[in-house]
Amino acid sequence: MAISKIQSESMNLADDYTFTGALSAGGGLDKFHVYKTNTQNMTASSGGGSVPSMQIVTFNSVTNNSGNVINPDGLFANNKFTATSASAGTYFIYYQVYWYAYDAYGNNNLFPIDGYGEIHKNGSAITRDFAAGSRQFFSNFNAVYNNAVSKSATVRGYSIITLANTDYLEIKVTSLFNGTGSYTQIQGANNQVYFGGFRLGSV
Repeated sequence: MAISKIQSESMNLADDYTFTGALSAGGGLDKFHVYKTNTQNMTASSGGGSVPSMQIVTFNSVTNNSGNVINPDGLFANNKFTATSASAGTYFIYYQVYWYAYDAYGNNNLFPIDGYGEIHKNGSAITRDFAAGSRQFFSNFNAVYNNAVSKSATVRGYSIITLANTDYLEIKVTSLFNGTGSYTQIQGANNQVYFGGFRLGSV
């Protein structure tokens, strides 16, 4: 209870008291932490050397208390976090996105992955983080993809962002993968793709 609600004078805080009213903790942080658990094909890349357009990362695991999801007020929906007048303030925001690409025909002369992720506020990029990639060679991937080459990348980012009422945040990524018969896909298994944040204080 607030100090203004104390009715008895000369309270001795060393004494024991029995409260008959309800006690509640105030000041909880507005927060969210959601996941992508499915796959998402990225914009097709070719051998031309130009980076494809940015695309929104979709998040399908957004139900509060489902697994490790934190979304108590449902402010994260439709792949974006939207602030309200009650939740406006300064936030610490973070994300991670993992994707991979396969060259199905065993071409070893592959260009490196050139990719990055961005935090977008109200449709405009406010951060850019570059991906770190790796390469694996499968001598017998399966009967169709013999000698396939896999290249993967992970991008992580974070920022401190001030949000007013109706401001919203999204994550967008892009990647270039050059190789005959290649495709690129965001892989959400094993909690490898997530997006979250918490409010540090009011505006």
